[in-house]
Amino acid sequence: MKIAVVDDEPLWQQKTVDVIENKYGLDAPHIDRYSSGRELLDRNTYYDILFMDIEMEGLDGFETAKRYQKQYEYAKIAMLTSHTELSRRGYVVNAFRYIDKACMEAEITEALSAVRKAKEKERCIEVNIVGLGTMPILIKDIIYVNMNRRNILIHTRKGDFISSCTMHEMEDLVKGCGFYRSHRSYLINLDETINYEGMNIIMSDGTKAYLSKDKQSEFKEKLLARKFEMANG
Repeated sequence: MKIAVVDDEPLWQQKTVDVIENKYGLDAPHIDRYSSGRELLDRNTYYDILFMDIEMEGLDGFETAKRYQKQYEYAKIAMLTSHTELSRRGYVVNAFRYIDKACMEAEITEALSAVRKAKEKERCIEVNIVGLGTMPILIKDIIYVNMNRRNILIHTRKGDFISSCTMHEMEDLVKGCGFYRSHRSYLINLDETINYEGMNIIMSDGTKAYLSKDKQSEFKEKLLARKFEMANG
């Protein structure tokens, strides 16, 4: 994960870096540091998450974030502040988190866990699509996968795709991203599951997937565990 800290106060910049490094321990990634918004923008570098102070000389955090997001729309920006009332200006930018410097250890730790899960869902898989060849599909766009005779149907937010992949191959491709094999013929995205009624699983777009009778108990456990995991970072 690529991380940057943007803060014009060396003390707070170091404190932020220390919290991140303590979170990861020996596996801590390299963290780039910037003392101004201008310095960050001039670098032209993509980061998965930036911890950015709101109150900086010159370009403040809000203006810096606006300009950065125009170039790197998928970057997550966590705004740091000692004055929580400033977060009311949040409409200015699409901030991933607002972090109070008074309790930054807990809030930065939560943000790092949350961005990891968000990045998992933004990961693409490359799938062989009948008639189109190999093409990328965003994992977060997949609602379910269904066996369709000799091929499989990948039902996504952007339409349906027929692939020559097997269900086992699809399971491997989305492993660890919140999918569950609810039926011999169905692999569903738990994050897109709204409800279940008997052997029918109601998905986010109103479509239905099947649930094997002998998997009902396990499915409920998996669904609750996933909802709890996503709610608690």
